[in-house]
Amino acid sequence: MGLGKDIFKPLLNAVEKAFKKLHSNGKYKPEDLAKTAAYQNVIRETNNILSRSLKDNDLSEGILKSLQNDVFVFSGLKTHAQLFEASRQLLTKEKTIKPFETFTRDIAKIKSNYNRNYLEAEYDFAVGSVQMAERWSNFSDSERYLLQYRTANDDKVRVTHQPLHNITLPKSDTFWDKFFPPNGWRCRCTTLQVLAHTNEQSNSKEASKKGNKATTQIGKSGKNKLEIFRFNAGRQKVVFPPKHPYRKVKGATKAQAITKAIGAKASKFDENGFLEVKKYKGGGTVHIHKDINTDDRDFRHLVNSAKYFAKKRNAKVELMPILHRNSSEYKSLYAELINTKFEGKCPDLRINGKFYEHEGFTTTKPKKAVKNMLNRGLKQATSVIIEDSGVTDAYLLRNIKDRVFQFNQNIDEVWLKKGTKLKLIYKNAKTQ
Repeated sequence: MGLGKDIFKPLLNAVEKAFKKLHSNGKYKPEDLAKTAAYQNVIRETNNILSRSLKDNDLSEGILKSLQNDVFVFSGLKTHAQLFEASRQLLTKEKTIKPFETFTRDIAKIKSNYNRNYLEAEYDFAVGSVQMAERWSNFSDSERYLLQYRTANDDKVRVTHQPLHNITLPKSDTFWDKFFPPNGWRCRCTTLQVLAHTNEQSNSKEASKKGNKATTQIGKSGKNKLEIFRFNAGRQKVVFPPKHPYRKVKGATKAQAITKAIGAKASKFDENGFLEVKKYKGGGTVHIHKDINTDDRDFRHLVNSAKYFAKKRNAKVELMPILHRNSSEYKSLYAELINTKFEGKCPDLRINGKFYEHEGFTTTKPKKAVKNMLNRGLKQATSVIIEDSGVTDAYLLRNIKDRVFQFNQNIDEVWLKKGTKLKLIYKNAKTQ
């Protein structure tokens, strides 16, 4: 399969945060997908992986859009399925919430199955499904041609798929509605277009019998596990089986609707994932990235700071997301941090192209609060915004200058936030 280990890191990181959120909530229902950023991040990271199957294909814009939507919805259903399954492990026999360590141990298999084992098979299937959808869209409807089923024709071909080899029928034949490959997980079968006058046409009914046999495997429940593969990706303009088990999980219909709404909202974001949420008369704007965690307790403070710079300084302000340093999105959004001491960091704001870190405090000691905020903030960026802890401006400025002139610390700007108002306390003369 064409996925390296690093590809999974952003997803696994998102999954860990999602399960922490699930445990802290103590329950799960599909409606939580609409309001929980941690769950939506799992959908997006899953989609990022599965969407790789859509690359390097010559698909029309209409078909590509349909396949992209199908992958995103599938990612939402997959996320819902694992959250639902994990939620059933939350409680002890006494109906109390398990300690997080116990919960984590109990769902370890769920995490590895959904986000590695199943995902690898789903990605492989998606690659084949997209390729066949492309092929179907390029096949001619002319009666001069027939479609011919081909297996890989080697010793690894499934015994049940071998009889399908060389089945030759018109594109309009109903056989292709159910048995157009891929016809199973990691199926390598394909279909070619051949000339009708040089190839003998197969018996449609006999072909369908072989197709039914190839896609039949009765499980312990008495149900056919392979029936889900009876679909045509190209004709239906989907990547994954419309009757996939994820769609049968309790609450899946609601989860699908919510996922579609999330996808529709995401379509309003620009190519870098930002949505303009506020524009002022002076030209200043506020943009929020799609992966921003709106549940974070500092989110309100970030919005207030962003509004100040946009309104009072006519600046373009972007609220930046927390991303895994190995993700392609990180390398794009934080490109200028690569190969600097800030590589891997995710500053809170970008104002007119420059990064700023916002810091709050919890200690009741004002001077300690200043020290902590500056220490943390300057590890993320050379410009920081700190909350008012009660110290005088003179004390704060003296502390900053000591860092600059005595300890050679690189500081460009320090802003003090009092409520919704900000005040510039220090600005490095070299940056003016």
